[in-house]
Amino acid sequence: MDSTTPSEPTANLATRPMRVLWAPDHNAGTWYPIVPVVEALGRAGHQVVVSGPPMVRSIAAAMGLPWQPDDMTLAGTAFEGRPRGFEDALRRRVQFARASFGTLRPLLVGCLFDLVLADPFHYGPGLAAREAHVPWVSYVHHCFSGDELMDGLFEMSWAEWDRRGDIVTEYQAWWADLRSQLGLGPESRTATEAWAYAVSPTLSLILGPSALPPERMPPGAVAIGATPWDPPGSVPAGIRERLRRRPLVLAAASSGQPDFPVAALAEAARAIQVGMIITGVDLSAVPGPPVYVTLAENLPHSQLLPFVSAVVCAGGWGLTTKTLAAGMPVGVLPHGLDTANVASAVVAHSCGVWIRPSAATPAHLAAAIMTLLRDPAIRGGAVRMAEPDAPAAAAGRAVAAIEAVLD
Repeated sequence: MDSTTPSEPTANLATRPMRVLWAPDHNAGTWYPIVPVVEALGRAGHQVVVSGPPMVRSIAAAMGLPWQPDDMTLAGTAFEGRPRGFEDALRRRVQFARASFGTLRPLLVGCLFDLVLADPFHYGPGLAAREAHVPWVSYVHHCFSGDELMDGLFEMSWAEWDRRGDIVTEYQAWWADLRSQLGLGPESRTATEAWAYAVSPTLSLILGPSALPPERMPPGAVAIGATPWDPPGSVPAGIRERLRRRPLVLAAASSGQPDFPVAALAEAARAIQVGMIITGVDLSAVPGPPVYVTLAENLPHSQLLPFVSAVVCAGGWGLTTKTLAAGMPVGVLPHGLDTANVASAVVAHSCGVWIRPSAATPAHLAAAIMTLLRDPAIRGGAVRMAEPDAPAAAAGRAVAAIEAVLD
């Protein structure tokens, strides 16, 4: 890869291929939504290199992109099990940030890249880019209400350990400590912008249905619309044949979610005699499922959606986005993280229902499913959310916004 001298003019950089360092988080659900944008950057002639721990290397290989190792995995070897509390969770994030910062800053100071595309869950790349005076673009792949932090990881830890007090004030103090531990000076942004410290002040891509982003957007934010994506895969022929027989409901648990009400959903399907496919579950979860119900472990949701009429899920932003982009209503069973925000958003836009986990009995689930299938207001709300040109149009808008950063 050719390097650029610090004195080389960059005013017209967007008129030639950019060298982009993409730094995704290691969790698959966080990088799926940005893949269409990365692919569109490649089609536009820009050179993209993936940065991350070894587990991200398979992403790079599948997309035919070069991979740049990141030392954050080495930081993770110092920890065992889940964090033991709020402070322990934050200490781990500082260590991950320090490892990534130390790996990437020399590359950026050496002018090997023109721009950094970074997940704000992954602090090191954005901080390294700012320190090296390299433009960086962040992307938000979770649903936020506009009343909390743009730093989803800090907010999730705050909620998990039931912290009290002013979250923004505590976050501002922690962010100052993070910068200090990385050898950086004080944050240049004002205290009133503390809630958005994790995202780029220049450009932050808000990924998801265009009608859902909140009114309170961070500085530099652009809502680009839905970017649904699934890894390569196919639905087995036997399941595909079953899908053709009757209108179905897709029910999908989040990865590793132990409390998704599989048995209650199967009983609901039996009661109302509606076909249902339940994915993301152990095939032994429902011994002898009703004839209406098909259980599957992992299937590409984008290939299932053309066969179904409604979706019931745990509120993951990825599947919710895919469902609404397809113009279908969604029932949300929130289970923490940002899923309550997702449930609130679909209700506010009349495109789905909020199913309280405590009320997830077969009778209640059956009633919720019938509402999704028959309520004209909700079905009409879902149709209004449809983005038939997703993800191509959204990815095109994202590329144009990214190129404008260096224009």
